Amino acid sequence: MGGKMGSRRQSREAAVQILYMCDFLSLWSFDKALETFNHFEFHPQIRGYAEALCHGVIENIEKIDSQITCSSDHWSINRMSRVDRAILRMAAFELMFLVDEVPKSVAINEAIEVAKRFGADESSNFVNGVLDRLGALVRPAEQKVPLRAAS
Repeated sequence: MGGKMGSRRQSREAAVQILYMCDFLSLWSFDKALETFNHFEFHPQIRGYAEALCHGVIENIEKIDSQITCSSDHWSINRMSRVDRAILRMAAFELMFLVDEVPKSVAINEAIEVAKRFGADESSNFVNGVLDRLGALVRPAEQKVPLRAAS
């Protein structure tokens, strides 16, 4: 896995870590997020998209949390694990606000992969279920298509 796909995955992983920290501290400040980015010295290729994701989530946290709540059966956002919340917030931002840039299937599949890396055993299934519903709500016209290998 090289190029854009690899750095995008690393950007998403970095964003999830920063969003986890914001959640842990209950401090939704982009300035604080930037301090953390500076502290960890992420590679510039990774940092750009990761910052964009964090900024987008922080600016739209209420809308994003509302959509996640609407999309998760029997789970209030406060009952979700902090890791799952960070992953869902990042992917929800991509689904809700990066419509022209990130296909629905990519946003969901990438979130599942990040959940496999950082979440608990059931995280990837939970994230998949919530994001399938959220994607159907915010992008009803975009069918979920299986990922195909590039020809």
